[in-house]
Amino acid sequence: NRFQTLSKAGGFPDDSVPSIMEAPPGTLWFATVSSGLIQMKDCRLTAWDTKRGLSDNHVRTLYRDGGGRLWAGTVSGGLHVLDGDRLVLVRTLPSRITALLAGRHQTIWAGTMGSGLFQFDPARPDVDLPVPPGLENDLIMYLHEDSDGGIWISVYREGLLHLKDGKPHWLTRKEGLPDDNCYCLLEDGRANLWVSSNRGICRIRRPELRD
Repeated sequence: NRFQTLSKAGGFPDDSVPSIMEAPPGTLWFATVSSGLIQMKDCRLTAWDTKRGLSDNHVRTLYRDGGGRLWAGTVSGGLHVLDGDRLVLVRTLPSRITALLAGRHQTIWAGTMGSGLFQFDPARPDVDLPVPPGLENDLIMYLHEDSDGGIWISVYREGLLHLKDGKPHWLTRKEGLPDDNCYCLLEDGRANLWVSSNRGICRIRRPELRD
């Protein structure tokens, strides 16, 4: 069979899976809306839920940092990292975590639903680092770091905010985006940034942004 489905009907713990990540190679992690994190390794499923340290069993987003560690954000604002065989609660944010990014400077960026953007050093998670002003009450939809170290922040109904060397630059429909709701960003090998939206896919030639 060309397609294989994992679902509750076949023994998988949950039918709703908002995010999937591989960490380390050969191990898959599934974020679920009611069963926590599900690990698949060697075709075996293991549940990581509130009994194993998860703040709640509704996980929305996953991210793998440069060191191969898995980060998970929950609906209640719990930000977790997998440390060996332990799931550690690093910090609790004011609202649902919607996006995660581990930047090249070893800081963690976390976007939320209605509480804006947070940045902090994992060694001092209770100390906030600077973020662009004006995002305090926004819904952050996606975070991306490009090959030049620029941070891209997708903000609900407000377009894209490009942050480079501390300088913010907004891109919206006025600048050429097809829509101000951008869902996902991906950079290819030619420094093009591909952006998905409600009105199609947009390609941004990053070198031209510097002109």
